[in-house]
Amino acid sequence: RARIASLVMPIRMPSIGGMRLLARLHVKGRLAALPQVIYLDSAHEAGETLLELGVAWETLPAGGGVIYGDDFNWESVRNDLLLFNLCLSHSEESALAEKIVEADIFHSLGGGA
Repeated sequence: RARIASLVMPIRMPSIGGMRLLARLHVKGRLAALPQVIYLDSAHEAGETLLELGVAWETLPAGGGVIYGDDFNWESVRNDLLLFNLCLSHSEESALAEKIVEADIFHSLGGGA
């Protein structure tokens, strides 16, 4: 446990608030680096996963990172993921173009309905 404490920062709060907290801590110099890996356990409501993915994307460092999660078998999660991917593919912002996202951001781990 002691060895991973410098690599993993579990935050027990809703995902959007947690990611915004990380960004604030980084800006204030209290967090040396932004996370390179973000796991999202989505709220599974239509539109909610899209919001979470957007905040996660902005939380990743400019050099890239990975966003992953589960529950791809939930229609709302799947639809929001596809919409997010479409938004990224049509984005002209260079900051977004520099980031790397895992091709299959969400995959089913047998959870969901």
